[in-house]
Amino acid sequence: MRLHSLLTDDLVLAELRGRDRESVLNEMVEHLRGRGGIGPEDDLLGKLLAREALGTTAIGGGIAIPHCRLSGLKAPVLLLGLSRGGVSFESVDGGDTHVIFLLVSPLESPNVSLRVLASIAKLSRRSRTLTAKLLRAPTAGEALRVLREEEDGGHA
Repeated sequence: MRLHSLLTDDLVLAELRGRDRESVLNEMVEHLRGRGGIGPEDDLLGKLLAREALGTTAIGGGIAIPHCRLSGLKAPVLLLGLSRGGVSFESVDGGDTHVIFLLVSPLESPNVSLRVLASIAKLSRRSRTLTAKLLRAPTAGEALRVLREEEDGGHA
């Protein structure tokens, strides 16, 4: 699955302001709510925090993949957030998290969620410089270009 095909400029937050995991997740959830399709009744933040309580979604290398599933979605929603200063997601490697792929997928389609998660994990293993390259991207459009090039195996 091509991650950049799930993203548009308005689904990339090039400058997250939050300083901790909960505030970053809240910032990202509020952005998704502002776009429509996810309402307050969905308690998206609560679901994401409950998932984090089971174990960190930070996979190392400065990357985290907070995720959950919601009923009624037609397709997965992916939001990319960049934290220049970094936040603690209690990463498996002990480092701060700078790149956050927030994934909300349809409750009725668990395989979609697994495919997107696998694509992110595979890309992060293959591209050891993904985090650094994304953090150098000054805009959402540039971050998308970097992601697309990294997925194509090129060099941004």
